[in-house]
Amino acid sequence: MKTRIYSLLALSAVLCFSGCTDEESQIPTVPTSFGIEDGAEISATSIRLTARGSFVEDKNTEISYTFFFGKSPDMLEETTGKVTLEPYTQYFWRAQAKTDVGESEMTDILTFYCVPEMDLLSDNGKDEWAAIIRWGDADMYKSVTISATSNNGHRIESVTVDGSLGSHSFTTTTPERDAYIRDWNDAKGIYYEPIIYTFNVEAKVQVGDKLCTATGSIREIFLDKNTQVRDHEFNVYRLINIGNRTWLADDFRAKTDIYKEALDCIEATLNSGAVGVLYHKKYIPEWTTSRRVIPKGFHIASDSDWADLESYYGLKSDKLKKTSLPYLVDTVDMTKEDIKELLSPFQGVEQAVGKQLKSPYDWDNSDKSDDYKGDKIIGFNAKPFGSCDKFSDYGLDFIAVYYTTTYQNGYRICRALYAYSDGILRYTNDPYYDANIYASIRLVKD
Repeated sequence: MKTRIYSLLALSAVLCFSGCTDEESQIPTVPTSFGIEDGAEISATSIRLTARGSFVEDKNTEISYTFFFGKSPDMLEETTGKVTLEPYTQYFWRAQAKTDVGESEMTDILTFYCVPEMDLLSDNGKDEWAAIIRWGDADMYKSVTISATSNNGHRIESVTVDGSLGSHSFTTTTPERDAYIRDWNDAKGIYYEPIIYTFNVEAKVQVGDKLCTATGSIREIFLDKNTQVRDHEFNVYRLINIGNRTWLADDFRAKTDIYKEALDCIEATLNSGAVGVLYHKKYIPEWTTSRRVIPKGFHIASDSDWADLESYYGLKSDKLKKTSLPYLVDTVDMTKEDIKELLSPFQGVEQAVGKQLKSPYDWDNSDKSDDYKGDKIIGFNAKPFGSCDKFSDYGLDFIAVYYTTTYQNGYRICRALYAYSDGILRYTNDPYYDANIYASIRLVKD
């Protein structure tokens, strides 16, 4: 009798063992690796939690992962994995693998810290040869360390300051030649390349139970803001006071982050190597309302700005508003003499207004070198970059054409200088014929 009972028990155990093994082969093991390491600092504010490493004996069984997430280890809520984070916050989470049959044990509770990149701004401050680095969230930072390296290898040693200050200024009164902008070559119409610094910033900030490090970087240059200004891509322009206005002494030449088509701006290069940028007029209205391109505190010159300029150089008030006929004819194949005949008369010939606005270099048939001594800029410094359309250019070496922001009877008012005239031409631009015309831009201080 005992032998029969033992046999039945043994058979029952074998059957149970066989059935349990088939089901347990589909139970996943605990996840062993994770997309975010325990204790990590991350800058993103939207992430997806991931886990891997679970397996089952039955290779045909599909494994999925469930996550439990929250700001407290005692209050974790189930999520599919995609989560939105708050800045400067510590988070806790754990993972679990699942199949249709069952789930694994949960992982240990993991943690990470959301430490966003620093919100940095820069400018040139109020001092000569200054660069100011500013940061947002200053109330969060215990200390901030700043260091910098320039594109020519010049270094600024790291400085640590109280993070709650919100900014730090680097200044000098004795600029070093290899570190700061100060030299131009007017004969070629170009200046030495600006020295651009990359400022690397690190801030200590308490997030949950950990003192974390927020980082950021920003570029800036050193310039004398009393005599220079930069645009958003670090082109540097000199300033000159003419009458009661402050003008750029160089043509505007920003190009990046502006154009969607290659032909939306055209580079004009003179024989001396001077390079200018000619713009399509469609950007004039946009730039009068948008400050993302034009340097802060400046605007594209209007007809009134030009009138003040011409008046300063001697043009009588009764001639300031004299305007030629609209520019309606094709001048591409015309000779200089034809154009001269067509567009005369010029304003301010007797006062040599045009001659005083021109650069002493590059103008065809207009040797002005005796009027200027040394390499320092004198006057408006207009370069003869001409004007062009999509298919050809004309006037290079003997014409400079400038848009204004002013319309008159539906026509845009422009200014033009010519090598063969000491005057300046004020004319209106035909909106139909000149739909694809490109010209120079000059800025004046607000």
